[in-house]
Amino acid sequence: MNATKFRCVTEHKLQEKMTSNFRSLFKRAPNSPRDFARIRLGVLLGSGKAVIPLWGLNGGAKQLLTWEFDNESVKEYFLNPQNSRELFSNENELKAYVRDLISDAMQLWGDSSPFILQEHEGLTDFKIHIKTFDDCTAEGCVLASAFFPSEIKDEKRLDLYPILFKQTKEEQVETIIHELGHVMGLRHSFAQEEANWPNALFGHDNQLSIMNYGVLSKLTIIDKEDLKKLYQAVWNNTLKKIKNMPIKLYYTRQTPQPGLL
Repeated sequence: MNATKFRCVTEHKLQEKMTSNFRSLFKRAPNSPRDFARIRLGVLLGSGKAVIPLWGLNGGAKQLLTWEFDNESVKEYFLNPQNSRELFSNENELKAYVRDLISDAMQLWGDSSPFILQEHEGLTDFKIHIKTFDDCTAEGCVLASAFFPSEIKDEKRLDLYPILFKQTKEEQVETIIHELGHVMGLRHSFAQEEANWPNALFGHDNQLSIMNYGVLSKLTIIDKEDLKKLYQAVWNNTLKKIKNMPIKLYYTRQTPQPGLL
């Protein structure tokens, strides 16, 4: 992401709407010595307790996280004559293009991903919503926004804005990789630590991270290794809390939740 032009509002959106009781604070300080990359995890505040939300396993295997298109949003995209028709001229072509972006992003995360992502019809875990209009301010334009792990009942969306499709293919894929990082439980690497909006650090400091912005926003081996180590430690029960905050595991619609079997 070009930090001077574009921004991701996953953390902004949750802070403003509080749809899943998440409290996150985003402050970008490009020239600050704290603006180095590291794996940071989101923190869920609810019932007076702070927990770190991550994904659990399904009987020892990775869970299936399912998605579908918000078909109405796909139709409405073409109602705005300013939206790009260069890459796709109809709804089916747009869907096929987005499927390829999702597939490319997941391939690059590889076996570091804590879940298997699959398109599905019916009752799914989240919807991909194609925005009809861009969201631009003096700070820049939103390319996309996503969500953090949470309860099945919570409505989840991956929003893609029209301006995303006007970027280079590399930029588009990296944006999806970044948003899927949020879905995996990662916050922006430059998130400030504050008492009211806590976040938890895991892994190594690194100048490059896909959870950063600008020229430093690149998926690295360290990103993937640290994410993989994090989930392996959690699933092996050797890591149960970070900074005295317990880790809470969430389950998809396809996974019987422990205690409900």
